[in-house]
Amino acid sequence: MGFFDAVVISEVLEHLDPDTCRRALDEIRRILRVGGRLIGSVPFAENLDEQQVICPSCATRFHRWGHQQAFSIDDVRRLLASRFEVREVFARPFIHWPTLNLAGRAMGFLKLATVRLGRHGSNESIVFVAEKPASPAAGG
Repeated sequence: MGFFDAVVISEVLEHLDPDTCRRALDEIRRILRVGGRLIGSVPFAENLDEQQVICPSCATRFHRWGHQQAFSIDDVRRLLASRFEVREVFARPFIHWPTLNLAGRAMGFLKLATVRLGRHGSNESIVFVAEKPASPAAGG
């Protein structure tokens, strides 16, 4: 119990069903030291239906990347607050600047500016930082 100072789970929780997600967060809490940090991200307000595909062999419908749940900022806060002290939860686009030309960089800056104004679009992630509290009860 309490072995790690930090755990990073970037783009993981959306692949888990709600019960498995809760159990995973319980296990992360167990292995973090008091004051240890959980740092991660999930897709922001993803529309799961838009990414459904059909298996050509068996006709089973599934999410193309195996996502089983979608999250809002409030969803992430609630999920974490029952186990951790929530430090930060915010949505932002991840922009790979080195691959962009001048027009792409201008669009990247515009996207960042619109997010700062509270307008969100596609291809954004929710970033979160939470800390294991000293008390056995939830942090929040």
